[in-house]
This record gives sequence, structure tokens and C-alpha cells, in this order.
Amino acid sequence: MTNGRTPPKPNSGMPRANNLPPVGHNLGPMHDEFSQEAARAAQRYFDMTAQIAELTAELEGWRQRATLAEEEIRRAEMREQKLAAKLDATTDRLMAERDTYKDRLTTLKAEFATAGNIILHCIKVSEMMADKTDVHVQMDKLADQIVSDQAQQLEDELPRVVTAGPRTQES
Repeated sequence: MTNGRTPPKPNSGMPRANNLPPVGHNLGPMHDEFSQEAARAAQRYFDMTAQIAELTAELEGWRQRATLAEEEIRRAEMREQKLAAKLDATTDRLMAERDTYKDRLTTLKAEFATAGNIILHCIKVSEMMADKTDVHVQMDKLADQIVSDQAQQLEDELPRVVTAGPRTQES
């Protein structure tokens, strides 16, 4: 046994290396350089591990913020849908109310026109009677004339509901 090694068996086919330095003998500057490089590599490893942990924590923070933002978007969309439905219902109710008032107004105008026509016709008849005492008023003709005047006026002032047709979703 030389230098802590067992000599190779003869005829093993492997040449003996006599020029290798013995283990643990004369490690010097090469050993120091390797140990410093190993220390730097270990420090880089620990730095990278710490950086990975920091970035993972930051990623989780951003992921949590994104989840909260998505929930807020869903709540806002639901609120928007509710408000749109409420707006549509209010618009429909107000349009129906407006149409009711227009119908009432048209009816009142027609009734006032009829009353005015009757009064004017009565004035004309009274003037004619004052001029001619023997003029005979035919009530049937007077009533027919009033009804035709009223029908003509109603046709002229039909409400938008009747003339516009059914409502669509766009209006």
C-alpha cells in the first residue's frame, strides 16, 4: 500500500498512474478557488430561492386582486342589468300614462268641438228663425250633421298609439 492506495493487480489491463498527486496533499490555491466558487454558487442559489419566494408572494397578491376585481365587475354588471330593467319598466309605464292622457285630451277636444258645433248651429238656427219665422228645424238632420262633424274631427285627431302602430323594443 502506497500513499493510502492499494496497488492494482498485475495483469488487470489498467496502467498505473504514477503522476497523480496523492489525495489531500498540496490542495493550495486551486482548492481555495473552487471553494470560493462553490460559496458564490450557493449564495446565488439562496438569493434566487428568496427572490422566487418574493415573486410567488407578489403573484399571489396580484392573483387575489384580479379575483376581487372580477367579482366587482360581476356585481357592477348585475346592477347595470337591474337598472336597465327598472328603466325599461319606468319608460313603458310613463309611455302608457302619456298615451292615456293623450286619449283623454283627444276625447275632450272632440267633446268640446261637438259642444261648440251644437252651440254655433243653435245660434245659426236662432238667427234664421229670427229672420224667418216659418222655418222648420229638422232635428234628425241636425243630429246627423253633428255626428258627422264629430266623426270627422276624431279622424283628424287620432292619438299616436292608433296611428303609430305597435311599439317595438327599440323605441
